[in-house]
Amino acid sequence: MARLLLIQVQKTKVDLELAMTALDKLLKANEINFALVTFVPAVYLTSLAIGTVRGAWERRYQLDAHQSAKLVRKLLRGVDVILNRHASKETNKLPLDEQGNLLMNVHILRQCAHYSFPSADDRVDFLHDLRELEAVANTVRQRLHTLERIYRLSNL
Repeated sequence: MARLLLIQVQKTKVDLELAMTALDKLLKANEINFALVTFVPAVYLTSLAIGTVRGAWERRYQLDAHQSAKLVRKLLRGVDVILNRHASKETNKLPLDEQGNLLMNVHILRQCAHYSFPSADDRVDFLHDLRELEAVANTVRQRLHTLERIYRLSNL
C-alpha cells in the first residue's frame, strides 16, 4: 500500500510538472499580449491627461472678441505713438529700439488677428497690412498711411 501511495504521489508530481511546463510555455507565448494589455491603458490615460492640461492652458489664455478688440486698439495706439514720435524727424527710418517695440506690438497683433477678424478675407487683409507695418524698407510716413488704413478698414 505504501508503495502504491508513493507511485501515486510520483505520478501526481510528474503530471503537475507537465502542467507547469505547459502553463509556462503558454505564458511566454502570450507575454507580448500581457505587455500590450498593460501598455495601452497607460498610453490612453497619459494622452487624456495631456489633452486635459493642454485644453485648460489654451482656455486660460484665450481671448473673447471684446478683450481682443480692446487689446488690438491698445497695440495699434502703441504703434501709432512710435511712428508719430519719428514722423517729423529727418531720417525716414526708426531707431533699432523703436523698431523692436514696433515688431513686438505687430507680433501680438498678429496673434490677435484670429479673434478680432473672424472673416478670413478681413484677416488676410489685416495680416498683409501688418507685414507692411513691420517692413523696414518702408518709411515712417508709409507706415503711418498703412496704420490709417488699418484704422479705417477694421472698425475697431
